[in-house]
Amino acid sequence: MLSSVVSAVALAGAATASVECARGLHIIVARGSNEDAGTGITGTLADRIADRIPGSNVAALDYPATITDPAYFESVDDGSDEMRDVLQEYIDECPGGKVAVMGYSQGAQVSADAFCGDVTTSGFGDEDGLPFQLVDDPIVAIVLFGDPSHVANATYNRGTADSDGLFPRRDQDECEKLGSRIVSYCDEGDEYCDLSGERDYDVHGEYVQRYGDEVVDFVVDRYQSVASGTDSSTSVTTPTPTPTPTSGGSGSDSEDEATGTGESGAEETGEGGDSAAAAMLPSLGLVALLGMAML
Repeated sequence: MLSSVVSAVALAGAATASVECARGLHIIVARGSNEDAGTGITGTLADRIADRIPGSNVAALDYPATITDPAYFESVDDGSDEMRDVLQEYIDECPGGKVAVMGYSQGAQVSADAFCGDVTTSGFGDEDGLPFQLVDDPIVAIVLFGDPSHVANATYNRGTADSDGLFPRRDQDECEKLGSRIVSYCDEGDEYCDLSGERDYDVHGEYVQRYGDEVVDFVVDRYQSVASGTDSSTSVTTPTPTPTPTSGGSGSDSEDEATGTGESGAEETGEGGDSAAAAMLPSLGLVALLGMAML
C-alpha cells in the first residue's frame, strides 16, 4: 500500500516537473505532417520571437503529425487533445503566465481544434475547445499557417486565399472570440487550405519565408501591448509556478533555443526554405485519399 502511494506521488511529481514557467512568453509549436519531432519549420520563427522577449521559452507539441500510421484523422485528434492538455497544465502551474501557440499545416488544424473545438468534417473527433474563460487571459497570440480547416470568411484570415480548406470548420464562433489574437495565413493555390481550383504546389511551403517577419512582429507587439497595459483583453504578471520537484524537467531552456531544438531534443528542420517544406509534404495520392474520406 505504501509503495503504491509513493509511486503515485512520484508520477504526479514527474508530470508537473516538466512545466517550465517562462518569465516572458511561453511559445508552443505544433509541427506539420511528416516533419521530424520538434518544432519543425515554424520553430525558427518561435526562436526569433523568444530572442526578442526576455525570459521566453519554446516547447514543441508532442504528437504524431502523420498522414498514415496513425491516419491523419487520428493524428489530428491526438494532437488537439495533447494541445488542450499542455495548455491546461501550463495555465494551472504558471498563474499569470502568457502563452503563444503556433501551428503549421496539420499543426495548424491541431491548434485551431484546441481552441475552437473539433468541429470540422466528419471523421474527426467532436471535443469542445478550451473554455474561453480559461484561455482569455493567458493566450497572447495564435498563429496558423496553411490550416486544412481554414474557412474563407473568418475575420482573422491573412493571405490571398478566398476559399475553404480541405476540412472546413463548421463553426468559427469560439475562435472568433479570440479573433484579435489569431492570424491564419492561407494563400491562393495551397492544396490544403484553399480549394479554389488551380493548385500551386510550392505555396504550402512558403509561409515562413513569405510572412515570417510579419508574424514575429505581430506576436512581439501583442505581448508588448499586454505588458504595457494597452491591450484590455489580457495583462502580464510574472508567472508564479506551483512548487514542484526541480529535477526531471523537459521544458525548453536557453541552451535549447541556442541550438534550435524543441522539447523532444530533435533538431529543428526548416532551414533551406522550400526544399525543407517540400520534403515533408504528403503525396498528392494521399491528399486525394483524405479528400475522399470527407465524403
